[in-house]
Amino acid sequence: MANDFDICIVGLKCYDLLAGESVPRYLGGIEKVLVSLAKGLAQEELKVAFITYDHGQPDAIEIDGVTIFKSFGPDEGLPVVRFVHPRMTKVWSTMRRVGAKIYLQMGGASETGVVGLGCDLVPGRPSFIFNIASDGDCVPELPFLHLGREIWLYKQGLSRADLVISQTRKQLQLMSENFSINSTTVPLPVIGPGNDFKPPAPPESGHARVLWMGRIVETKRLEWLFDIAEACPEVSFDVVGTPNEESDYANGLMQRGESLINVTMHGRVAEEALPGLFKSASLFCSTSTLEGFPTTFLEAWSYGVPVVTTFDPDNLVANNRLGSVVTTLQEQIGEIRFLLDSDVAWKAASQRVRRFYLESFTLKAIAWRYVELIKKLA
Repeated sequence: MANDFDICIVGLKCYDLLAGESVPRYLGGIEKVLVSLAKGLAQEELKVAFITYDHGQPDAIEIDGVTIFKSFGPDEGLPVVRFVHPRMTKVWSTMRRVGAKIYLQMGGASETGVVGLGCDLVPGRPSFIFNIASDGDCVPELPFLHLGREIWLYKQGLSRADLVISQTRKQLQLMSENFSINSTTVPLPVIGPGNDFKPPAPPESGHARVLWMGRIVETKRLEWLFDIAEACPEVSFDVVGTPNEESDYANGLMQRGESLINVTMHGRVAEEALPGLFKSASLFCSTSTLEGFPTTFLEAWSYGVPVVTTFDPDNLVANNRLGSVVTTLQEQIGEIRFLLDSDVAWKAASQRVRRFYLESFTLKAIAWRYVELIKKLA
């Protein structure tokens, strides 16, 4: 089997999305990007493998042109020692079984080092591509890594990457300044609506809906959305997402959200329910302090939904008038009201975001850019 596969993506949490499970156990931006990328590369006639957790599924099954290999169970092994066995050893043994020419991993974590070191153990030493997921992957503080072993492994993987892919020019600059590593900027792939897409209608007074989607963690600032909801009782707000782990912060926010009559807390939703949420939304609202290039923006734009955001990757929203960029809570309230109250402004923004998506971010366009990079490495 050695070198049969052009590329193998390592995304341990991605099996449910690949298999089309109605309610995936894990549903984040990284998972959606990796699954979209795998399918896009397969459509470009590359032979694609994927390594995931072992949830009891058959090994080496093919779905949508992608062959899925299982590594270890998420709860497998004894505390402490399982960090090495089976979490590292089984990923390495699976990588050797796959025998791909290139391995790709996304998001700064211990997994970066596991895959980078694993490439040294595969016969022929395949190439390693690391995809930056967030600006936090590019700064010395590494805010998402809390243990010394995680930081060490991430840096080991980063140093072994034959190609680092950034999402934005800002990430390219940060990676160069802080880690002396050159990267190549390629946007994220997202699967948008099909040929049956219909342009959305302007919001009707008293029926407008604002969508918020993400993990319930402090950097996402969901409390801002609830403040906005209290200030705009005439608008309905949909919140999609759950915390990664229980905390007083997350529990308090979820209780607050449930208490607001114009807020619907959806929690984790089925993948097939997401298009309906985007279609019913008049605006997408982001309250984050730190992101990479949010896949939720691309999904919103693909449905013609403008964004009102506190985070603007490479100033794309401001420069292309894809909604509104704000810095304060009061500004966000004001911009949401303005766009919902002005049919002319909303319709113009809706048309711009849909056109921007079609011109720059379709799956085929992004997949082809990856194909060109893969050919250079192979």
